[in-house]
Amino acid sequence: MNRQTGSAPASLRLPTRGGRGPRVAMLVFNDAHNDSRVLKEAATLRDAGATVRIFAVSRASAGFSEGREPVSSGVDIHRSQEFSLERVAPGVARMRSWLNGNSVAEGVHEGGVSSAAAVEAVGALSAVAPDSGHGTGGSGGGLGSATMGQQKEASAPSGTGRVPGTSSLLGRARRVLRETSSSVVALQADMGMRAYKTLALSTYWLRTARAALDWSPDVVHANDGNTLAPALWIVERCGARLVYDAHELWLDRNVRADRLLAPRVEAAIEARGVARADAVITVSPSIVRWMAEHYQMPSPPVLVRNVPVAGPAPDRSRGRLRELAGLGPDTQVIAYGGRITTSRGIEETIAALPALPETVHLVMLGYGEPDYLPTLWDLAARHGVTHRVHQVGPVAPHAVSEALSDADISVVHVRPTCLSYRYALPNKLFESIRGGVPVAAADLPDIRSVVERLGVGEVFSGEDPADLALTIRQILADPQRYRDAALAAGQHLTWQSESVALLGAYRRALLGPARARLDSRSSSGSRRGRVLILSFSPIVSDARVLKQVRLLSPTYEVTTCGYGQAPEGVVAHVQIPDELVSWRLDRASLIARRFSRVQATQEVVSWARKHLPVGAWDVVLANDAETVPLALSLRPLGGVHADLHEYAPRQKEGVLRWRLFVAPYVRWLCRRYVARADSVTTVAQGLAQAYRREYGIRAGVVTNATPYHDTVVTPPSRPLRLVHSGAALPDRHLDRMIEAVGRTRREVTFDLYLTRNDPDLIERLRQQAAELPPGRVRVLDPVPYSQLVETLSGYDVGVFCLPPVSFNYKHALPNKLFDFVQARLAVVVSPSPEMAQVVRQHGLGVVTEDFSASSLAEALDTLTDQDVARAKRASDQAARLLSAEQQMAGWTQAVAVLERRARAQDPSLLPSSGLAGLAEGEDR
Repeated sequence: MNRQTGSAPASLRLPTRGGRGPRVAMLVFNDAHNDSRVLKEAATLRDAGATVRIFAVSRASAGFSEGREPVSSGVDIHRSQEFSLERVAPGVARMRSWLNGNSVAEGVHEGGVSSAAAVEAVGALSAVAPDSGHGTGGSGGGLGSATMGQQKEASAPSGTGRVPGTSSLLGRARRVLRETSSSVVALQADMGMRAYKTLALSTYWLRTARAALDWSPDVVHANDGNTLAPALWIVERCGARLVYDAHELWLDRNVRADRLLAPRVEAAIEARGVARADAVITVSPSIVRWMAEHYQMPSPPVLVRNVPVAGPAPDRSRGRLRELAGLGPDTQVIAYGGRITTSRGIEETIAALPALPETVHLVMLGYGEPDYLPTLWDLAARHGVTHRVHQVGPVAPHAVSEALSDADISVVHVRPTCLSYRYALPNKLFESIRGGVPVAAADLPDIRSVVERLGVGEVFSGEDPADLALTIRQILADPQRYRDAALAAGQHLTWQSESVALLGAYRRALLGPARARLDSRSSSGSRRGRVLILSFSPIVSDARVLKQVRLLSPTYEVTTCGYGQAPEGVVAHVQIPDELVSWRLDRASLIARRFSRVQATQEVVSWARKHLPVGAWDVVLANDAETVPLALSLRPLGGVHADLHEYAPRQKEGVLRWRLFVAPYVRWLCRRYVARADSVTTVAQGLAQAYRREYGIRAGVVTNATPYHDTVVTPPSRPLRLVHSGAALPDRHLDRMIEAVGRTRREVTFDLYLTRNDPDLIERLRQQAAELPPGRVRVLDPVPYSQLVETLSGYDVGVFCLPPVSFNYKHALPNKLFDFVQARLAVVVSPSPEMAQVVRQHGLGVVTEDFSASSLAEALDTLTDQDVARAKRASDQAARLLSAEQQMAGWTQAVAVLERRARAQDPSLLPSSGLAGLAEGEDR
């Protein structure tokens, strides 16, 4: 990875989504300021082209308030408001404080690091580590050089036992209440703490899920099992990919053993998360094996260890531990790095100190848990080593290795009280190696493997302080050989090398979901590609969707989902019940602009989610913007192609109610979902330009062309036979065409084949026609689409004048124009830019001066038989070029690209003859 430019080699760049880098939402249940793994992953993904937002939780007492905090270009942290008892139930909070003997709100987070330091720390991940040999080096509000004894003395209450600001009477009352009700209070406190932790986590889930969904991520990266629930909720609603990053073995970690319900809930959530995830990564080989076996995963999790960022070899003379602990150069320092808590080997190290020379001191670099520190103070006092045990505050993640580098030995010990600890491969091991510090390591499988393979230290029995003391003496007797081995290993054991596996997992996740979810794979070992054509329309009467079916069904196994009967050629059809209305939306949510709820509760979408299995198709072709969220949630192996039949944000702009309430929702659909489709097509160039201009969506054009018909060109008739076919919609002003036919001096007849969209309108048009001479104008019922071109071929001139009452009408390029060409008719159209361009370019007929009836009548008056014959021959010459077979290349190429992606993920997918070759060089 290029550390100077912040970019990655082309082979490590992430696939783009709609022409831009993917948006990655990283969920973590802490304030994220000092989470080295999360920050390193964020920087790596940014360098590979992603935009990363870390969704964390605020810690106001530590200086990390709610809101968005920029970290670097392409990375920021969004902290949701933390759950606060003071805010939710101030009376209960005051009672808790009173019982604890506090007169004011508690708590400055120990070792807190400022937000500015957090920004600097993450920014440093893509640059050479700064000189940390001067100043605080990001150690923030650590405890500095205080020994255990000094810390204990500083934290003890005054000799009078009085709490500042309270009377002795109140103090005595508190003590009496605590002493007489200790068991009851302890039970209540325990129940209260459990409830508090549950509420805190639930609050984070709720606030983070909403914030992340509003950001429209392409990938949701769940850090640990406590973020899987909101991650699953998000991906189900926006179709994002899911990456599960298990920082430990979540189901067997170091938590209290008397939890009854929580383990079952956690197991269910993780099982669902692993099954749903597009990629699973974790931190040690043993956890990789455990998860693969426990969940019967088709592919094991990806191993991404917690190794430090590359940089210059640490200079021992610039180490920080002696400076921070106030120790001289003659002191031999045992280093401990990480969270200061139980079962981390700190107790064993303190117990081993009496068996070591007086000059050997223990220096702990990291956070101390307030409930645990008194235990260590008492332990150090019992062993008589309080003056030899020091706690110093944390330093920024990128500065840890150099801070440790002046230590003489690092103890890496995790007491195997749970499987997660037994299988641990902690940061402190790799930070010590990076710092060139010899390692005394507990005999745990993954730690032992690294230490012995690299020769960077010795292994001791984790339960015996005497064995630890002997191991430390052995290393201190000849430390240089271990130091040399550590320095040599540290040059290669870098995050830049380790992160290649992370980027590989992301590439596979973005290119398609896990093969395991293709639950209908062919048992024969090979199969044709599976395509779902999704449309909230009656497919057998939807000309554009039928073209997709006929184009793709000879090559792929095509399933359709829509209203009405199954079209010919499909392997399956999921029929939406007629009583479900696609445009029926939750009005209250629309008015409140709760668009996620509008989309999730749309009745046809809810029904389809229950009947369309996730991961069952290689490609989903989604017709119109309203189907795209559903298509993305189905997570096809190759991806989603969106075909937009019109400019959706201005679909019914002439209706005030639609414009005020529905249009904002449609714009939201375009921003959040359509922009994330893998490829997009629409019907006309003007619409494509609008999608690009307003939403950054790069749409190709697939016109509403008609399949090629080998129609015979016939001479003009007398009287000249005019024809129109299409929908009976009021805003098309069909009456103007009838009026023009009544005005023209040309001897003509005019037949209109109209679908019954508006029966009252059809009746009015028939009444208008009845006022003209008999047979002059007829309003007829529609013919089946399969018979339309043959029916039209019995006429001479196709007519369509469409007033530009909306954006979509202005840029219309309708089926009927291409139907007229395949019927070998002359064409008369209004000056709509898209239609006019086609007519003029190919010499197909006449474009009127304006959209009025008089203009159309004038055009008909000047139309001679020679003009009609010439235009009919021009239609014949253009019929092949303007046929669906030629115009549908955009669909063919888009599906071929997505099929190629699917084939890269599933070797059982056979190449599609005649289509796959078109995808070469097209895959982004």
